[in-house]
Amino acid sequence: MTTLQQPRHPVLGAVVAVTASLGLVAEANPAFMATDQKAATLVEIARAKAQLAELELRVLAVADDVAAESAARDVAAWLHHHTHQRPETLRADLRLAEALDRTYHQVAEAMRRGDCNPAQAHVIVNALDDLPADLDPEIKTKAEEALVAYATRFDPTQLRRLGRRILDVIAPEIAEAEEARRLAAEEAHARKKTRLSMRRLGDGTTRISAVVPDAAADRLATNLEAFASPRRDDGTRTDTGEYLPYDRRLGRAFCQLLETLDPTGSRSMAGTPPR
Repeated sequence: MTTLQQPRHPVLGAVVAVTASLGLVAEANPAFMATDQKAATLVEIARAKAQLAELELRVLAVADDVAAESAARDVAAWLHHHTHQRPETLRADLRLAEALDRTYHQVAEAMRRGDCNPAQAHVIVNALDDLPADLDPEIKTKAEEALVAYATRFDPTQLRRLGRRILDVIAPEIAEAEEARRLAAEEAHARKKTRLSMRRLGDGTTRISAVVPDAAADRLATNLEAFASPRRDDGTRTDTGEYLPYDRRLGRAFCQLLETLDPTGSRSMAGTPPR
């Protein structure tokens, strides 16, 4: 009995054609290319990498059956076993693949055109995921459209900064309220995490470790800078000629600050600790 072989799917055919084409130039030496051709080749390779990455993500998003057939945890684990890539990278790619397949179609289309590379896609998707859950879907679509357009001009680091402020661009009235809510949440989180511990080291010193809100840390830094002013990162010398790195100057400034504080609320006179 003859088993009918399934015709090759166009996606597999395209990938095989790409690898075959690359095989044809495996021995070609680019050193003899004209300068303008080298430049054009580098740009086209970048576009091709983005397009090939999108195709890989598209297949990853629907490859659950591949993992199930071999009893792998997921297709990322299966791919790690067969291709020996970093597992954390493959898991991140799988999450991105699912996000593009499920929600962010504009990002996928930009990758398909070669206008958005994988690193940019990760940044855009993370920025969109960080938007408020109750945001109007139409506004979120506009945010995706804006970030995809930025991808043709900005690298992933710049895109990350733009992504944090994308509501300021497309919905400033919402951005102001959301910023206030975000700051309130950060303050509540900071209060919850605030702590301070002291441990005597047995040599006349005590190690102090603290986690405090940014605002409190800024106030402390301002006070210490005043006591340790002027700041010199390369250290300075005291009146006795002793060389003090800046961190030690801050330590002494902290001690001096504590000596001048009055827990009753009144300041000490002339820097003398109150009695």
